[in-house]
Amino acid sequence: MSFDEVATIDKGVVIRQSSISGAGNGLFTGRPFFRNDLITEYCGPIIDHQKALKLRKRGKATHVRVLNSQWLYIDGLKQPVTGQGGASFANDARKASAYNAVFVQRFDRKLGRDRVFLKASRDLDAYEEVFVSYGNTYWQTSKQRPQLADAQAAWDGTGTQEQEQQLRRSPRQRELRRLSVQQEATSCALQQQDLRQQQQQDLRQQQQQQQQQEVGSQQNSGDSSNTMQQAASAPGARQQRQRALSKRAVMQQTHQGNDQPQCTSSQQVRQQQQQQALPAQRAHAQQQQQAALEGSQESTDTQVVWRRSSRVRGRLESQQQQLEEQQQESQQRDRAANGASRSTADVAGADTNAAQPSVLCWSEQKKRSACSPTGQAGKRSKPSSSKAEGTEQRLPADATATLDGADAAAAAVAGKFTVEVLAQPPQQAFATACQAAAMLTRRGRH
Repeated sequence: MSFDEVATIDKGVVIRQSSISGAGNGLFTGRPFFRNDLITEYCGPIIDHQKALKLRKRGKATHVRVLNSQWLYIDGLKQPVTGQGGASFANDARKASAYNAVFVQRFDRKLGRDRVFLKASRDLDAYEEVFVSYGNTYWQTSKQRPQLADAQAAWDGTGTQEQEQQLRRSPRQRELRRLSVQQEATSCALQQQDLRQQQQQDLRQQQQQQQQQEVGSQQNSGDSSNTMQQAASAPGARQQRQRALSKRAVMQQTHQGNDQPQCTSSQQVRQQQQQQALPAQRAHAQQQQQAALEGSQESTDTQVVWRRSSRVRGRLESQQQQLEEQQQESQQRDRAANGASRSTADVAGADTNAAQPSVLCWSEQKKRSACSPTGQAGKRSKPSSSKAEGTEQRLPADATATLDGADAAAAAVAGKFTVEVLAQPPQQAFATACQAAAMLTRRGRH
């Protein structure tokens, strides 16, 4: 268990009225302690042997406790101090069965000296009074006599009253003691310093926070409040300004020809100042009005431009839509015309196939194709056995055509032929032309 974990007053131990009648205050536990735990420290100022004897003579050495040294003592606390050790308030129960703690010494490397603590001799419950033995001389001598040489004997087993007298009479040892103890220190000096430093730091932090809050409130406040504060903080400046203005007014009157200037009151000075400031105020108001008008004009101009641009955009969009509609209509017309032409061509082909008779279009040696009256193509017509290979096939009787044989032979030889169709419909004309072409080609080959 480290020294920092030792309990202090109001933080592990409590000072209350003792259960021993007439004993005054007593030490009580504020929390449970196990056996051999350090309960609390014996705090108080460190004094020398001579001062301890003086306190003993005066009857004020009730809380003096000897250290593990021949010349150093602890004058224990007589009033409870929060954060300090409370071992000096532990009472002697004068019964061995009631003792539940003992005094022990531990060397502190930080301080470089011994420290006195109360150690639990058994397990202690919370809010239990602590009793410790101060020695037999504590009750045999006068009331609460301090343990000087007797306490030293209890620690090392060799102390007696004769040794105390010898130490009291040796001047050399006194000088050594004075040299060794030049400055008085307390057993809880470090704790007190730490507490003071913490308190100072807390105060500084609070002051800094208050200053920051004040600065923020000043910054958030308006310029008017700042000017009012400045004016209130500097009344002398106001008076100086008023005096200067009054002097100026007096000088102006003297320059105008008044040999005996009259003293002007503060109200007159203010009126003059207001009159002088009127043109400037009017000019400022006019400037503000002009700026407002310019801003309104700019806003109206921007609105007009925006409206015009929106109208132009609407017109352009409508024109684009009209052009697109016209293009779509023209495309639809073209498609309809193409479809009609195709349908008419298909109908004409079907009519020709249905109207023409079966005609032999090629010679017998070549591939032959016959056009049946039903319009089916791809079938071959069988050649007649009665006719020879070079015989001619005449046109059918229903096809009215005039063809001269000599002219047709001459045209076939020359590679040209002429077919005249007289007053025939287009379907019959096409059929007759096809038959004439077949005949001419056949003659030219034979």
